[in-house]
Amino acid sequence: MNQQNTRRGFTLIELLVVVLIIGILAAVAVPQYQKVVEKSRAAEAQSMLATIYKAYEVYYLANGKDPSSFSELDIDVPGERKTTSTLEDELTDIYISGDWVFMLSGNPAQGAAGVRAIRISGNYKGAGFSIWRYYYKPTLTKRLVCEEVVSARNFSPYISVFQKEKGDYCVKMFHGTEVSKIDSVHSFIMP
Repeated sequence: MNQQNTRRGFTLIELLVVVLIIGILAAVAVPQYQKVVEKSRAAEAQSMLATIYKAYEVYYLANGKDPSSFSELDIDVPGERKTTSTLEDELTDIYISGDWVFMLSGNPAQGAAGVRAIRISGNYKGAGFSIWRYYYKPTLTKRLVCEEVVSARNFSPYISVFQKEKGDYCVKMFHGTEVSKIDSVHSFIMP
């Protein structure tokens, strides 16, 4: 009996099926991976924001007024200080740290003061978080609020307008509930 040495490889159909399955898995996995990465970045920014706000509150309790710059707070803010400016009677001190801009803001005329962290790069630039002390909205006072900037008119030149649909960051990523459009920002209460 003559044994024939035959090699059998994969057929074109089998290869196409494997490539199709890998493509489907990648289509499902990549967006989920990006969501996890964004939530990780947001958690880091939220932690820094909470630290800044605690120092803000300590300053307010000790001095009876809102701080006018990060240098008055008893913390070291990471990143590079960009500017202290007044935008429409609002004092704003800005630090840029990685993908985020941290803002210390106060507007006595509107009865609000607090801190913000807004994305300045990536898929979700123009979205971020804030913690404010509102003198006229006690339900929002000292709460973490997710924000999507809809007009950069009242912001520094470092902040872009959120380019996605309303709620793509705050609702879809963090399950926020829309509160209102305050100034140039759509605000969402975090669960």
